[in-house]
Amino acid sequence: MPDQNPRDIDEWHLGIEGGDPRPRPPAPSPGPPPPPSLSDDRLDVPIYVMTIEHFGWAAIALYAMLTRLGGLGLRPLNSIEASQALFARDMTTKGLALMATEPRASGWIDPLRAGLMLAFGASDYGARIIAAMFGLLLIGAAFAMRRHLGRAGALAFATMLTLSPTLTWFSRSTSAAIPAIALVVVALALMFAMAGGGDTLKVAGIAVAIALALTAEAIVFPIAAMFLAILILMGLFELFFRRHPVIGMRVWWERRSAQLIFCLAIAAGVFVVFESALGRRNLLLPMLFGAMQQWTPVLHPDLRGGLDFYLPALAFYEFAIVTAAVLGALAFMTFQLRRRIAAVAFLWTIFSALFFFADPARRHDWLVMMIVPAALLGAALIDLIHRTEAWRVVRYPILALALLTFYVQLATNFVHVAPDPSEASWAHHMLLFWTDPATTTIAEQEFSHDERAVTDRGTVFFAEDGPVARWYLRDLKPADSAADADLVVAPTSAEKHPNLLQTYDFTLDERWDPSLATLTPSAALRYFFFQRAWGDVTGTEVRVDQKSPTPPAVAAPTPTASPSITETPTPETSNTPTPTPEASSTPTAETTTSAMESPAAAPTPEIPPASTASP
Repeated sequence: MPDQNPRDIDEWHLGIEGGDPRPRPPAPSPGPPPPPSLSDDRLDVPIYVMTIEHFGWAAIALYAMLTRLGGLGLRPLNSIEASQALFARDMTTKGLALMATEPRASGWIDPLRAGLMLAFGASDYGARIIAAMFGLLLIGAAFAMRRHLGRAGALAFATMLTLSPTLTWFSRSTSAAIPAIALVVVALALMFAMAGGGDTLKVAGIAVAIALALTAEAIVFPIAAMFLAILILMGLFELFFRRHPVIGMRVWWERRSAQLIFCLAIAAGVFVVFESALGRRNLLLPMLFGAMQQWTPVLHPDLRGGLDFYLPALAFYEFAIVTAAVLGALAFMTFQLRRRIAAVAFLWTIFSALFFFADPARRHDWLVMMIVPAALLGAALIDLIHRTEAWRVVRYPILALALLTFYVQLATNFVHVAPDPSEASWAHHMLLFWTDPATTTIAEQEFSHDERAVTDRGTVFFAEDGPVARWYLRDLKPADSAADADLVVAPTSAEKHPNLLQTYDFTLDERWDPSLATLTPSAALRYFFFQRAWGDVTGTEVRVDQKSPTPPAVAAPTPTASPSITETPTPETSNTPTPTPEASSTPTAETTTSAMESPAAAPTPEIPPASTASP
């Protein structure tokens, strides 16, 4: 019987039937793993994951620094800025005691500006750097509101603040309104941050921010009153529409009473220190002065005048923020916006608009007090829309408004930065902020040229005493009179002094009064795209006389008698006539002149030989 496979033929098994019965070598065992590459492992570690939100904040930060810090000296200082810069420069030599003579001076902005000038020198850049830094802080405060405003809402809020032509303009000035509103927003952000749990650092930050805002600008007192009214209204809402309001109030008081007292104590201490200028001035005087200055005009409201003053800038420059704020107010009133921060923004916007439109005392930098709450309300609406499918459509009009705002911002802050008197009247470029006199670029150039012409040791006399001329000729020594000065700044109608080396007539500043009553649709389009004025422009003409040094008076010579000269003849000069004793007498001036006039009339005397001549 033939040999059979030891396996049963009927047994099912895996493998190849038949084939080579030779045994296969075992598979080689895997060797030890290669050592890890430490260089690759270190270089492949992810450091940071970039998202759309991160990219947005990085772009906002970079653009904000460029528009706030770049070219702060691009436009010359106007009269208000020059006055503040001169006050800070005087403080570098006279100290804080100078603040006792100026109750409107800020208790910490002016000393800080003086310190910067003392360290880095007086310049346009140094005069405006404080407002620029607080303009960046205002944008940074939007980042602190991400938790309560929403991530998209915080990005929208920061973008509107960054692109705002008005905020950019006054962040590039010496206005105290920018530090004041920045500190108000910082205090608001810290208050919302304390809702999740407060600590000592946040309480101290709120107190310091409030105190510094009040001492920076007196207009913050009405803003503080608005926030007090907002707290009262929100408390009444809790009382009437919430369950168990008394219990909630008692719980809040038990948890927050110590923090409230601590905050008020710090705020009062910081306020007293800075408002009194470290004890250099009376505390009641600036407080009473500021309160009366801000509140007395409101007793006689002028709503129409306020609308005529503020509406042109809101319509031509801040149309994006105004549109977002109006839609946000409608969404709040229709109960679409239910966030507490939206309620605060809505009430703050309404109160600010009513107060500043009714206030007869008006300033263009007070526009920021209305723009910031309006931007906050619009940002709350954008965050709401961003959470819905409507964002796919709404984002395109929002982008269009942002691009138009970007165009206006560049045109107003980096193109037409100062008036140009050489432009034709029909093509004059003017900004809406130039209802106050704006210094021309020609004025700065002429003052710089005149200062170089007389060197830094020259003297100047200001017959036309203005802060702009004193600022740009600050390195020259003031003279007591025009006769003693090397330069004389005077009106063009003033009488010219003698001995003038050269004289210059130029336009110092220009201003205009834009009126909505005379605005036509075509003029509105020309102004929006080209900033061409639709009203009359007026200017101030000045003259700078550079005097030449007075030549010294030359005295006429007094005629004197010539001394008697007796010449001893030599052999070589034997033919030279020797005067006789009669002729050797000293002639007078008259006879000398007569002899010169008629030399032939005098006879030549006979001269003896030289050998017999007496010495």
